[in-house]
Amino acid sequence: MKNYTLTAALLVCFFMLSHLSAQTVFPDNGIWKQKYHSIAWGHGGEVLWDYTTYTNYEIQEDTIINTVSYSKLLKNGVFSNLMINEGLKVLCGTHPDSLRTLFDFGLNPGDSFQFYGPSYAYGNADLKRIVLSTDSVMIGGETRKRIQFSNFPSYGKGPLWISGIGDINFGGIELDYSYVSWGNNTTSLLCFSSNGSNIYGNCTVGLKEIKHQANVFPNPAIDFVTIAQSSDMLPAKIQVYSLGGTMLQEKYADQEETFLDVSGLGSGIYILKINGKKGISHLKLTIR
Repeated sequence: MKNYTLTAALLVCFFMLSHLSAQTVFPDNGIWKQKYHSIAWGHGGEVLWDYTTYTNYEIQEDTIINTVSYSKLLKNGVFSNLMINEGLKVLCGTHPDSLRTLFDFGLNPGDSFQFYGPSYAYGNADLKRIVLSTDSVMIGGETRKRIQFSNFPSYGKGPLWISGIGDINFGGIELDYSYVSWGNNTTSLLCFSSNGSNIYGNCTVGLKEIKHQANVFPNPAIDFVTIAQSSDMLPAKIQVYSLGGTMLQEKYADQEETFLDVSGLGSGIYILKINGKKGISHLKLTIR
């Protein structure tokens, strides 16, 4: 009788631990609101741009590919990545053959992690950070593992992961850390909610969303990009700036879709400033 009781107790414990791991490493559903701010000054001290944008990431229903179930991550309502848990790791990618590790909650102090930045200006070695400390924190009624990484050079802070939520220092879900070479950019997690309940932060007070009135694709780009905008924005002036604030290209647009040759620009991050009839849009452009 004692053996049966012990076996049952062990099975219950195993189930609870497995369930806890599955639920706290990464949520089955959730909405993250990310705030991005960018500012640049000209050589005379004038402000070239100063803008804030908000991005929503959301986990939706599963999709099955080759008998494997993946969650779909949406960015502002558009498919962005496939997501899947593997133990304490969270993998992401646009296709099952291109998955990479987004989070690894099995890391401990002294371990390193390579953050993703496909066009990082100073070399991807600077995106490899060391785990400084790990501890536990109670959030949303759960005890969650917290992992603090060393700072990115010139940025002043490093990633801070909380299991079941994400990187709270860099927007919760951050798929591209290449912009962190420029200290005037900041990205942060405003809030995270799951199953209709607010888990982290508060997005109900004092937020005014600023939406782009233009879009650029493909992004990342190699040779050419298309800039699409609504007809009520035309005519518009399109300018390409380096992160240092130097204007590199300028073109006037009088159609809803404008082609731009960027083959002469080197790999890196650029800012598109689109000055239209009813306002100004700023877009980040990555060139490989």
